[in-house]
Amino acid sequence: MSVAALVFMTTRLTQNQFSFAGTKVYYANINDATGLLSKTKVKMAGLDVGQLTKLELAGKHARITVEIASDLTLHTDASIAVKAIGFLGDKYLELTPGTDSKPVIAEGGYIPEGVAAGSLDQLTAKTTQLVDNLKDITDLLKEALKGTGEGQDGSRLDRILDNMEQFSEGLAGVDKLGDLADRMTEVAANVRDITSKVSRGEGTIGKLLTDSETIDRINQALSGVNKLVTKVDKLQVMVDARSALLTNVGGSRSAFSLILQPTYDKYYLFGITTRPQGVTSITTTKTTNEPQNAGAATSTQQVKTTNDTGVGFNAQFAKRFGDFTFRLGLFETTGGVAADYSLFEDRARLSIEAYRFGSGGTAQVNIDAEVSIYRPFFVWGGGDYISSKDNRSFFVGGGIRFTDQDIKALITTAVGAAAK
Repeated sequence: MSVAALVFMTTRLTQNQFSFAGTKVYYANINDATGLLSKTKVKMAGLDVGQLTKLELAGKHARITVEIASDLTLHTDASIAVKAIGFLGDKYLELTPGTDSKPVIAEGGYIPEGVAAGSLDQLTAKTTQLVDNLKDITDLLKEALKGTGEGQDGSRLDRILDNMEQFSEGLAGVDKLGDLADRMTEVAANVRDITSKVSRGEGTIGKLLTDSETIDRINQALSGVNKLVTKVDKLQVMVDARSALLTNVGGSRSAFSLILQPTYDKYYLFGITTRPQGVTSITTTKTTNEPQNAGAATSTQQVKTTNDTGVGFNAQFAKRFGDFTFRLGLFETTGGVAADYSLFEDRARLSIEAYRFGSGGTAQVNIDAEVSIYRPFFVWGGGDYISSKDNRSFFVGGGIRFTDQDIKALITTAVGAAAK
């Protein structure tokens, strides 16, 4: 029951609610597409109404292709803008449909860009400007603490503090105001001491306002934070779980994978696999009946040996070139290579894998295909070990694939339900 509830919650959170009514394709030119990936959500009033399907460079701008629910009408004063969930959150596209009295944008038209979310680069620039302003204020304060000219000792501030001390001494003669006069004298002395230290660049505030090296370090730290946030923002995490029935040998083969995708054109895959059948290898032995007779007949004997593979481990690096993706690394704990071909904007994929080259028999070659018909679920099938007649089997099954956004939504819903 718990597994069924989890799958139901995930389906409700991750399915494209707008896909049942159909979609329309629109375009937009974006000045800064940092953090946008394929399938980035398009939201309106906090609800999903579409997704980004294509991102490309068009002149000096980034041109994006989006699919929007067909029951939404967009007008010429509509807008689309890059937004973030929280200060360091995931990026999404905020859609404003426009005014009903304005003309309608036809399907295939361009949506104007709206006001984008502020970036950490803008915050860094404003912080640097603030530090520069503080330096100017400090320079003015230093000038005020200097002497005012010939025949005058100390600055205007020094004279004001001296007058305050003299005034407090006069008040000290009055019994009821004696304590107040002492406190004013102490305050004047403390203010003079603090302003002197600041003007000499002593202490944390003095260094912050007067030391250019300290300001440079602050700028470097902010730049480092900006680079880190940019890398984390682009990283996409996916969890893939799949299983299929083997028609010839019986049982099923399963795989669980964690996919880390720092950029659109490469990813890292780590996971485990299980299969019920072992791998059969054939050993051929030739025996001579009468070794002393040169013309004696020989007999041939073949021995089949099956090694149970059990659980295997996958650790692969993948690089994409257009619609083709090439993978290499560990396949079921042995070295191997693979190639994938994506169709229908990544809704379907054809794959071929080759590994187990040094097992003493024929290298294992698998071919398979997967088709996403109802996200996050997909159908999976193909031929397992097609290079060996003793191990060859066909399989059919399916799986489910979560993205990091799906997992965050699931955790948020679970925590909210537990808190009630």
